[in-house]
Amino acid sequence: MADCGCKDSHEKIVAIAESINHAVDRLVRASAAPLEKYVQTIPRQSVVTIGQGATTAVVSLTPTPGTIWKVGRISMHVSTGTAVLDVLVGPKGVTDNAYRRDHSAAASDNVSDQSTPIYVPAGDHLVLSWSQASAGAVCQAALQIEVHRMGIPQGAAS
Repeated sequence: MADCGCKDSHEKIVAIAESINHAVDRLVRASAAPLEKYVQTIPRQSVVTIGQGATTAVVSLTPTPGTIWKVGRISMHVSTGTAVLDVLVGPKGVTDNAYRRDHSAAASDNVSDQSTPIYVPAGDHLVLSWSQASAGAVCQAALQIEVHRMGIPQGAAS
């Protein structure tokens, strides 16, 4: 039987496929790890004055592009009356309980330490929604957030 030279071509294809698989594996591992991690404190960033006659207030915060948040602590205060605070993750301004990640029935003066941080992916919003507050109340929340800058480190693809 004559040699068609297929053996050499097959070995080259296998070597190229292994090289591609190795490069893809490095990219997947690199993309799973954050480039940078730091803690950011947002003091009274979420101040909302509830208007006369209104009893609810909503604030939406979002990670900067290329980052995700892990919210570890929320310190909340309402100037007058008793309020309820729902912490939600989803579209801007969402108040649907399907998006709720935390709830405080004592939001007038409370601290919520998360044993499992609240994850806020890039593109989503952290929504603080106060209800049952007195009209004219000022609602505040200070946040401690672990920020993870995501991406593929330089040289990871080589």
